[in-house]
Amino acid sequence: MSLEQLREIAQGFGGKPSISSLSLEQRRDLIDLLIEAGADVENPGLPDAERNLYLSKLEAWAKRFPRPRPGFASNEQLALIEDLWERFFEDGRPGRGLRGFLIRQCGVDDLTFLRVCDVKKIITALKVVRGKKAT
Repeated sequence: MSLEQLREIAQGFGGKPSISSLSLEQRRDLIDLLIEAGADVENPGLPDAERNLYLSKLEAWAKRFPRPRPGFASNEQLALIEDLWERFFEDGRPGRGLRGFLIRQCGVDDLTFLRVCDVKKIITALKVVRGKKAT
């Protein structure tokens, strides 16, 4: 199957001929459809070094918050945001860190206080900023 054919199928799920614009649920449905049609689908995981970085951050958050905190971002979400920031945005310049980004985006100055309703906003903003850096 060509990439264009795959994009046409994706359009049926999300309205756009773009795989990256699909939600996680829509992507799962697309993968299920492809598998049902006989496709050999491989979903690679993170490379070990990147996975270990995320897991170390997750472990640190789990030690800090061993029980769920209703209304606040989960340990997994906090670890993901911190990991993405460090891998793609941290440049060491004062005032240009994650704290300033959080303040600008949702008015909190520490990941600890990130509300569950702000998680999508932060991750979307990270994607937008990363996309601008890539161009």
